Order: sequence, then structure tokens, then C-alpha cells
Amino acid sequence: MDIDETKDRLYYVLEHLDAASRERNFQAFLEDPEWLDLKERTEKNGPLHENIDIVYMKNAPFFQIK
Repeated sequence: MDIDETKDRLYYVLEHLDAASRERNFQAFLEDPEWLDLKERTEKNGPLHENIDIVYMKNAPFFQIK
């Protein structure tokens, strides 16, 4: 949960081998037929979000380097 409880935020943390794979993976997600169908059905009455922020992070000490 976000420390600022006045915000209604959902965070996804994803790992990618490099920037190129990150871009390929995200594009594949955006074009995925199952995702597109689900998005269409759940947003019949309007979008479920106000905005999407994308944040790129470096490896943090609490992540295990594989």
C-alpha cells in the first residue's frame, strides 16, 4: 500500500533483462488479444484509471541479482 493513503494506486514491479527486452515485453502486452478483450469488457463504462505512470528503476539492494 502507498504510504499516502489518500492516493488509490496500484503498483506493478516487473523485471527485464535489459531495456530492449523491456520494450518488447511491454509492446507484446499491449497487443495481447486476451488483455485487449479483458480491457474492453472491464472498461465498458469508462476507463478504470486516470493515468498510468511508468517508472524505470535501477537494481535496488533488496533485489537479489540473478
